[in-house]
Amino acid sequence: MPLELHLAIPPDTPTLATLFFTTFSDAFNTKLFPRTPDVHTWWTRALTKDIGNPRKRLLKVIDTDADPARNEPTIVGFALWSLPAPVSNAPTTESKTGSEEIQTDELEDGLSPPWPESCDGALCERFFGSNYEWQVKVMGDKRYYWTHPAARRRGVATMLVNWGLERAREDGLEVYLSSTQEGRFVYERLGFEVRSTGEVDGQTIYLYK
Repeated sequence: MPLELHLAIPPDTPTLATLFFTTFSDAFNTKLFPRTPDVHTWWTRALTKDIGNPRKRLLKVIDTDADPARNEPTIVGFALWSLPAPVSNAPTTESKTGSEEIQTDELEDGLSPPWPESCDGALCERFFGSNYEWQVKVMGDKRYYWTHPAARRRGVATMLVNWGLERAREDGLEVYLSSTQEGRFVYERLGFEVRSTGEVDGQTIYLYK
C-alpha cells in the first residue's frame, strides 16, 4: 500500500469528516459527536476553517493504490497540527518581575463552539475545556507543537505524527498530544511518555510529551 503524505485542501474536508466518524467510533466519541448530518457539516466547516489558519496544518495520507470503483478509500488518515506561535517581531508585555515576555495570540480554533445542535453541548464544554486545562498543566507557557491524528491503519498514524516530530526537532521544541487507550501503542512506540492523565465522563485521557 504506497502511502503519500500531503496537505489537505478544502474539497477534502467532507471526506475527512466521514473518516473521523469511522476512526473514532467508540461509545464515548459517538456520545460526544453523534453520527448526524449536522455534526458532519460542523466537522466539515471546522476543518475547512483550520485549513485557512496559518498556524495550523491539516495533513492527509492517501493510498495511491486505492480503487474508488471498488469503494476503496483514497484518504486513509489525517492529522491537524497546531504550530507554535512565532517569536520574531512579536509584541512583548512586561511581566510581574519586570522582564519582557512574548505575547502570543490565541489560535482561531475550528473545533470550538457553537456546537452542533444534536451534540451534548455540556459534554463538549467539559471535554474540550478539560483538554485545554490539561494541556496547560503539562506544557505550561512553553512553545510546542500539538496534534489531533485520526488513523488506525498500520503506519498511517506514524507518518502523520512524524511530520510534526521532525519539525519540532528542527525547532528545538517539544510535542504534546492526548490520547485514549486505543492510541497509546502508537505514541509510546514513537517515544512519547505519559506525563499525566485526566478523565471526562468515565473516559480516561492520557497526556503525552
